[in-house]
Amino acid sequence: MDYMMNENLIERARKYIENKIGRKRYEHSIRVSELSKKLAEHYDYSIYNAELAAILHDSAKGREDKLLLKGYDVSDIILKEDIEIYRPIIHAPLAAEIARKEFGIDDEDIINSIVYHTTGRPHMGLLEKIILVADAAEPGRDYKAAMEIRELAFKDLNLAVIKALDTSLLHCIDNGRIINPLTILSRNYYIKEMSN
Repeated sequence: MDYMMNENLIERARKYIENKIGRKRYEHSIRVSELSKKLAEHYDYSIYNAELAAILHDSAKGREDKLLLKGYDVSDIILKEDIEIYRPIIHAPLAAEIARKEFGIDDEDIINSIVYHTTGRPHMGLLEKIILVADAAEPGRDYKAAMEIRELAFKDLNLAVIKALDTSLLHCIDNGRIINPLTILSRNYYIKEMSN
């Protein structure tokens, strides 16, 4: 079901991110929303909910410290003592808090798709997969794997999820970053799903 089908909410979300996250990230979010809408249509999911989740998925990016100081809570996803370790992904649960607090969104599919768009998780719903894949493969991403993920996305969404998670893992390894265990759990879960 579409989340309230309120075009004003989409417009408010667009203006919010345009004013808060800078032009480059805004344009990325718009491209993610365009690909998310196409995937939603392809997989017979709410185009409205996909657009709303995609627009807000990076709404905290570059503003993490300010939001944490304002009391935004991410402790259900990242322990306080691990915030520095997982800094590259902390914008995701913070963006979900923005969706709740600034836009009154309580739809769990939308919230979870924002929270887990960087790591994935086992048993993701359709919208979670759409946002994760669209974020990894929007047309502004010009590396080889992004093109492969875009192609897979319309053929087999689970394969596209696995490719996106593989790409994320390799990026972490190449850059000496700590890997969030949820990314590994997600990848293993979808590999097992595909083999059943």
